[in-house]
Amino acid sequence: MNRTLVLVSLDTLRSDCVGAHPVKLFSTDYPSLTPPRTEVLDKLVSEGTYFLNCISAAPYTSASHAAYFTGRWPLKNGVYEIYNRALRSRDIFQIGQANGYQTLFKTDFPLVLGPYLGFTRGVDQYLIEDDEAFLEAMKGPEPKVAFAHFGGVHFPYGFHNLRFGGQAYRDCVEDLEARYPVQNFEFPDKIDETYRDDADREMLLRYKRVVQYLYINKLYTELFSLYLRGIEFFLENRFQPFIDRLTQTLAGRPYLLVIFGDHGEQWDADSYAHHNSLNEGILRVPLIMTGTDVPAGKTFRQRVRTIDVLPTILEWLGIRRSNRLDGKSLWPLINGERQTPEESIAFAQAHNCEPDAFSKMQAHLLRTGRKGRLKHRLTKEAVYDGEYKYIRQHYAYQDGVLGMLPTSREELYRIGEDLRPVRVHNLNLCRRMARLLDEYNQGRIASAPSVAAPEDLRRYLQDFGYNV
Repeated sequence: MNRTLVLVSLDTLRSDCVGAHPVKLFSTDYPSLTPPRTEVLDKLVSEGTYFLNCISAAPYTSASHAAYFTGRWPLKNGVYEIYNRALRSRDIFQIGQANGYQTLFKTDFPLVLGPYLGFTRGVDQYLIEDDEAFLEAMKGPEPKVAFAHFGGVHFPYGFHNLRFGGQAYRDCVEDLEARYPVQNFEFPDKIDETYRDDADREMLLRYKRVVQYLYINKLYTELFSLYLRGIEFFLENRFQPFIDRLTQTLAGRPYLLVIFGDHGEQWDADSYAHHNSLNEGILRVPLIMTGTDVPAGKTFRQRVRTIDVLPTILEWLGIRRSNRLDGKSLWPLINGERQTPEESIAFAQAHNCEPDAFSKMQAHLLRTGRKGRLKHRLTKEAVYDGEYKYIRQHYAYQDGVLGMLPTSREELYRIGEDLRPVRVHNLNLCRRMARLLDEYNQGRIASAPSVAAPEDLRRYLQDFGYNV
């Protein structure tokens, strides 16, 4: 059948920042802030099936997307660290290509979601920050498996770069610099996710300097306010026009549109944005499915996992799933064969590296096109079982980004029907859930080799003005 699958990733979008979500967890941490306006997402929720309690397998882009694409836990698909090993498992693009589908992949973060970590295997057309080319490619009659990734919710919140942010981006940075004394402030975070010219990179570093200043001074509400207003700017100025044109193109053909977040955002003493935290607001991500065969107005509060998306897609496409997948299909919930999700255990881990080492490796990559190896540590890990969530912490960041310190801590939460985590104490339950994590860690596969950028990709990027 001539079917079209479109996956849309809204990088860094928390589940409770969708207007249709009934439980605003962030209101507890930042009571003075109002939710963002998300009309475009609320409309998609009303038109399809909404899983408002979907748990991500990792709090950063690489491992989270790999879990979506493969239906396997990060320790099994090979991408579990922030930025190191390459993908080992077959993903939706390889599967689609093998079954006669044209595959299309657009990303705002080519340094992460690209050839360096093995994400372009099975991709026929790979696009960087090019919404227009993606929409044009979607017009063809061929059956497609397509993916569009947006970094606009990630900081610099709402803007992504000068081309998309324009004068509003410049005005925002100038206003922040006028409000806070950051001109002589030293900061270590120079990590990036995409290729930039000198002007764009300078603007990003100016924005990051403000972020670091606010964090060091514990101005967490101001940081989260930037995030919420950035969601509004991105949705209104970039995503709404994109989704309007996409849905017009999809009209009249069998299609499935899957919109998801990879992780959320949080600012507090234990959370520097997202990469080092397993906070509930970071791991709980939105999952919206609309399309030809998807009933409108269905909402599920019960927990599902990001690894459940690939089995769901394969069932809709009519492609036989591998018995090696860890996820379970959600399609019986969508079509009404089952009323509630099966009870499923969820895992999440944060494998972190030293920020300074990451910056140096990234600079080497941009000069040579070759990625080195980074030493990572398992910083935190979590398991969900039934109504409980258990977190085990092994290391902690000092001041968010300045270096990891050894630590040892465990936390147990009960997540009730209101979806709010409440700290509880039960030694026996902690021991049982710790054993689940131990068993999960035994399933790690062998390391995969690093993937270097092919020469033709480097030349392609250089032709478009990127300093590769």
